[in-house]
Amino acid sequence: MDLKNKMVEISANLHDLHSALNMLVKPADEGSKGELHDILQLNITDAMKKLGIKNLNSLQSLLDIKCSVTGSTSVRWKFVCVTLHILLSMKDCLKELSSDANNKDTSKAPPDILSVNQQKTIRTCLQFVVSMGMLPSLIPGVGISLAARCTSAHNLKEEDLLVLEKYERLAAVTRGLLACCEHPSLRSLIVAHHLGDLMAALSQICFAPLKKPVSGQQSDTLSDDEFVMTQELWNLFQQDRTHFRNCFVSFIWQVYQPFVIRELLLLHGAAGLKRVHTCSHTSPPSWLKRTCIQLLVHCLMRPRGVSALIRAICDPNHDTGKDWSKLETVVGLVTTVHTANPEQYYKNICSQILEMLSAEEKTYSHIQILVAVKCIEVIYKREPKLISQHFLGVLMDPLYRCGKPEHPRENSKLEKEDSDTIVSEEYLSRSIVNMHRVFVECCTVGSALSPSLFSPVSSILFQLYFKIYKSPSFLVSKVEDLLIKFLSNLDGDMLNCTYRNFLFGDSMNGVQLMDHNRVAFSFGSTGGACVVLQRREGSFPRTLQEIECKGDCLLHLISTRDNSGKVTTDLFMILLQSLCGNSVNAELCEPNEVSASKEVGISGGERHYVTIKLLSLLSNSVFIHERINNDPSYLIDYFLYILERDYKYLCNSTEAVDGEDPATEDLMMVIMTVAMALSNNGTESKPVEWEIFDRIVEPLKLIQDSVRNKELKLLAGEVYKTIVTRNVVTGSTARENFTRAESKDKGKGKTRGTQKTKTRKSERTGRNQEPNEPSDTSRKYFKELNPYKEAILCACDSSIPVHGHGILQLTKLITSENEDAIANKNIILKIFQDDLKYEDSYIYLLAINGLAAMSNMFPDVVIKLLIQEYLEYKPKNDAENLTDIRLKVGEVLVRVSKTLDCNSPCISTMLDAFLKGAKDPQPLIRASSLSNLGEICKNIGFRVQSVIYEILVCIKSIIQSDIVDVCSAAILVLTLLLQGLGPDTFAVMGDELRDVYRYLKNRYEQSEYDSLKLHAQLALEEINKISKEFICPKQKLEKRLFILDPPSG
Repeated sequence: MDLKNKMVEISANLHDLHSALNMLVKPADEGSKGELHDILQLNITDAMKKLGIKNLNSLQSLLDIKCSVTGSTSVRWKFVCVTLHILLSMKDCLKELSSDANNKDTSKAPPDILSVNQQKTIRTCLQFVVSMGMLPSLIPGVGISLAARCTSAHNLKEEDLLVLEKYERLAAVTRGLLACCEHPSLRSLIVAHHLGDLMAALSQICFAPLKKPVSGQQSDTLSDDEFVMTQELWNLFQQDRTHFRNCFVSFIWQVYQPFVIRELLLLHGAAGLKRVHTCSHTSPPSWLKRTCIQLLVHCLMRPRGVSALIRAICDPNHDTGKDWSKLETVVGLVTTVHTANPEQYYKNICSQILEMLSAEEKTYSHIQILVAVKCIEVIYKREPKLISQHFLGVLMDPLYRCGKPEHPRENSKLEKEDSDTIVSEEYLSRSIVNMHRVFVECCTVGSALSPSLFSPVSSILFQLYFKIYKSPSFLVSKVEDLLIKFLSNLDGDMLNCTYRNFLFGDSMNGVQLMDHNRVAFSFGSTGGACVVLQRREGSFPRTLQEIECKGDCLLHLISTRDNSGKVTTDLFMILLQSLCGNSVNAELCEPNEVSASKEVGISGGERHYVTIKLLSLLSNSVFIHERINNDPSYLIDYFLYILERDYKYLCNSTEAVDGEDPATEDLMMVIMTVAMALSNNGTESKPVEWEIFDRIVEPLKLIQDSVRNKELKLLAGEVYKTIVTRNVVTGSTARENFTRAESKDKGKGKTRGTQKTKTRKSERTGRNQEPNEPSDTSRKYFKELNPYKEAILCACDSSIPVHGHGILQLTKLITSENEDAIANKNIILKIFQDDLKYEDSYIYLLAINGLAAMSNMFPDVVIKLLIQEYLEYKPKNDAENLTDIRLKVGEVLVRVSKTLDCNSPCISTMLDAFLKGAKDPQPLIRASSLSNLGEICKNIGFRVQSVIYEILVCIKSIIQSDIVDVCSAAILVLTLLLQGLGPDTFAVMGDELRDVYRYLKNRYEQSEYDSLKLHAQLALEEINKISKEFICPKQKLEKRLFILDPPSG
């Protein structure tokens, strides 16, 4: 009962104290007139009477904080003193309540919690205390003045106080507020609303420069109004400074660090960090700026200091594009050194950045990663060695541990490991994810953090990829991005060395090789990978089968991630140069004689075989075809190499050549490619560079005269005539050459007269036939071809009907999943792409259907190429219409979107492409892009939510500034978008729907153009329809039946 009575007594005292506070801040009665002085005096009298206070100087709470009142003291200071006494008394009561309730039931709310009404009253009193007891004593420029906070502050007359009086008042109020902060309930109110004021007061007391003490003789010469610093005052101030500095440091380390950093920046006067209606007109003094910088450095050097700085400046819902200046401010603050030991500072910052990259927090994760990468980039420009040692070395440490024992770091760590696991799955996964964030996600064009920085571990990274690329591991895509970024950044020589390093294990300067005899990658239990210890005696065996598998792995990487084609073309040209530059005898080139189980070392024949295999697989790429058309010099070198290798064999061969001989097929393939390059380059915009092809004139003549294969001789003769006569005299096409050769073979054994008669008859028949009508022999030849070859020959014909028939057949083959068509999909894709430039509408429509069919089967490959052509296409000659071609490609993309899954990643890629097209200089392209954008939005429905903000911003900006036709297309996007969203409109668009409705209403009422008004009316009708269905939904007569219990919720 004693404890209960005590609790009741304390609660009653707390209630009385709260009532006294209410009396202090009670406003004047209605109708009564009086100055602020009179109102405060009346409230002070009522409060003191309520608490039974007669003499303020006798109160122990005020004596503890050195707060005194004299007869000449103003009413304002009396008000501050009474308020501080009440707050300190409330603090003591709350402490007693909390101490007495420690052993009580924890399920109930603690008794020392303030009510909402009490918190409101205390906040009001604190405002009075700060405004009348603290702010008038601050030096101009320290903190935020009262005039900057309140527009009516000029009505409050400033008190005429001496310097010493200001200091005593400031010190007393500061002691009182620090004492109140000892209890959590009061501290939360003070920190939330007056943290900056308290820090400003502490800064002035602790760090403001003091006058030097003067002697008695010097003080006699000073005027009476001037402050005199005596030795006694000097000693007193120094004692206060020591006390307040300890309180200051202890206080700010207990407060939430983002709040402290933000207030320090405000005290420093940092640009762009001003509060609403708070703008100090006086610049902060230099001593305050130095103090703030020192405290900021201490805050940054503390654990998670950089993260606290980001939280202090950036908002949780940070818009990177809009608030980029804030990010630059954060990066500038972090990377600027204000300490005597820059290396120690950067080391601390690097450790924090590594921690930020690995943070799993969702609120600030994207901002933290972006700031971390930018900070590392800035520091790397200044101190590259420090970043390499303290950041990159730690970041890639799991991969370094896989290196050979020659590396001191890895060797020491390997020896210390007792278990079989060298690198845990979590550690390796975190390293790969952080590398991806640094070098891929947040790395911009021209960044100092180039992929060459992780070249020392590129070989180990490829070994990891070789282990996991066929698995569903979440690391696959990230490792692919890292490797393709690294390969795209290499020049010719480095790419050649890297290729040999990846596949054959050749050493490179500065590149760490994996120690296969001691470590190996293994799959982890959570979808990642780890490094385990293995003990192998002798050297690591390398077999041809393993090298081929690595080649397949490299091709898989290039085919899936090389969207620009740079790595594909560069690797192809390097392999071609390597093959042509290193002559290898025929025995080494035979695959049958290469042992697949050969160990220890890789022979030249194995390297040669792998190189040829990679070349044959890369040659099917569309990027390679375009590169050869643009620069056929590499093809000429390869032609000379093939001729040098197989010429003697072709000349001495006595076997019947039926087109299946490997040497004949290789040479014929190269000559046909040369003929294709000649035809593709023979345009007005890009004439043929005949000097390049003059190198093969003599070899072609040699083949024509010496080789026994008839088809090869005829094909070489045609190319020879084209080059020698500079395309003035050309022979027949390859198809007619084949037909001629076949007719000659079938004419053997007949009499010469019969041959002459048939020849003359054939010539007469040929003259009487139409130019585009095939001969009987050609028809017979076509019957012997498979459907794919027949379609290809027709698609390459110059006649429009035959050409169109070939495209139609290829489309049917793709749709029916013909094996030959699927195997040569890149060739068919190239044909369809070229036919988009065809001026005839018949060919154009067939090409549209063909591309749509291929996009449905191979969306990842085809859609990327179409989008690239849609955004970056350039006309090959002056006769081409750039706008028409891009419109055709856009039509294909829209048709394809209707066949794709709405959750396909290609849909978002299309949306991005059409949003970019909406900014095109051509009005027709802008209108078409908007129309296509609306169609896709209509198809995908509510899944447009992830990009709805970008779409609405684009539409609003176009409607405000573009021409009528484009504005109509923009409003059409809104109509189609609303049709696609339907009942999900309110959930997806939210508050934006209101702004859209107002804007459409304004356009409908004020526009002068009928077309624009019509589109606005259609959009408004859609909004009305959706709103009506939302407010008055249709009643569905249905009843839900449950076999068991109904589901909860």
